[in-house]
Amino acid sequence: MSRTRAVRSKDNTTFVGRRIGEQLNRLREASGTDVMDLDRSGFMSRQTIWRLQGGQGPYKETTIRALCQKYGAGQEDVDKLLEMAARWREKSFHEPYGSRFGLYLETEQEAEAITALHESVINGACNVITPWVKSARSNSDGQCVEQRKNGSDRQIRDSKNPEGPLLTLGSAAYANLIGAAKSGVLDSLSD
Repeated sequence: MSRTRAVRSKDNTTFVGRRIGEQLNRLREASGTDVMDLDRSGFMSRQTIWRLQGGQGPYKETTIRALCQKYGAGQEDVDKLLEMAARWREKSFHEPYGSRFGLYLETEQEAEAITALHESVINGACNVITPWVKSARSNSDGQCVEQRKNGSDRQIRDSKNPEGPLLTLGSAAYANLIGAAKSGVLDSLSD
């Protein structure tokens, strides 16, 4: 007998599937249940549990009810998961403003918080200025060049004159300079 496998579009189910998986994982951890124990007992394979917790589904009502019962989940959690599973199974996921809006309001607020954090992390990462690092080819008295990262740029200075001028290069220009230095193209330049 041949089996057909439904292919789901990731753009409409991935987000809801991940939320269901997170909730199932939270319930499992709160109950102190180990995935390997469930597998060894024959209740459900660890691959199936990992797939469900990873947001990949399929989220059948019987599976959700069985896991919730095993984890000792309350009726509110069961109802919430069943509601989300129904949305996961729909062809597209567009929540209308109505009775179910509150179900996803928490998720929307969490996404906004993550976005705000994400932007601050990116802005902070772009403005990083690293300490000066001396060239590995520096001579014995330490007179050579030093470089540091300043945001997405690189700055180079003369180690004999640290208060002197800086050469600032973008990442592509810096990579080209290092490549030229390594290949020996710059060896013919005079002081």
